Amino acid sequence: MIPSQKVPPAVANEVAHTELLCMDFLRGVMFLASDTARDPEFSDCHFLAYVAEDYFESAVAIPFMVREGIHNVCFRELRFLLELSLKLCFIQQQNYRLPAEEKLAAFREQLNSPNISIKNNIDLSLLPVAERATFLEETGRVYGATSNYVHLTFSQLKDRLTQVESGRTHGDETPEEVSRLNELLLRVLSTAFVYIAHSVPDYAVGDFFVDSDGNSYKWSLGRSRYVAMLDESFDYKHERQASLAEIRRLRWENVSIN
Repeated sequence: MIPSQKVPPAVANEVAHTELLCMDFLRGVMFLASDTARDPEFSDCHFLAYVAEDYFESAVAIPFMVREGIHNVCFRELRFLLELSLKLCFIQQQNYRLPAEEKLAAFREQLNSPNISIKNNIDLSLLPVAERATFLEETGRVYGATSNYVHLTFSQLKDRLTQVESGRTHGDETPEEVSRLNELLLRVLSTAFVYIAHSVPDYAVGDFFVDSDGNSYKWSLGRSRYVAMLDESFDYKHERQASLAEIRRLRWENVSIN
């Protein structure tokens, strides 16, 4: 077995940020799963009861790969997470109460297809109407960016040639390279979380975002404007009314990506 290498000091902060993003995403997914599991039919009818393990594996694997300087596989894993979340949402919305085994049979074609046009048939009720089209465009962009590394492509090989010719192999990444990966990671995980949130009951999403004092849940994915919009959709809650202006200010000051 190849021993794990020590993280170079130059990229240590960015690698730590990778882990933070993945662990925050995993905490969000697991909260939605456990909160939705209050429904006695959850384990029979909701795909999240089964694919939660896939989210766990990916969230643990990506930081490990980044620490080892293995980036291309991270892109492939991100593509999988995005596709999984989108299809999970689509299928649950089509027939929430259909048992999981019957869902597999009924939606076999959509599950096997790499085409994500089904996103246009998803109800994004927790996003403002005016923002839904831009969110779908963002889905297409990040899906395209990660798909470049699923199959052999010109851009993938060109990047590899450039790296090898400059004498860089895994473990020689620059802070800028890891930072760019983290920005894509944030975009993909945020997009995936929006779809997962639309696959579960609204109460579970509200329970996640709204603390007992009304404040927003503090996490690294809050830098995404689409995640901020999910949070904003629960501003009607009673717990938030006394400090709503401050909650809104802090929420949008934290947003750093479109």
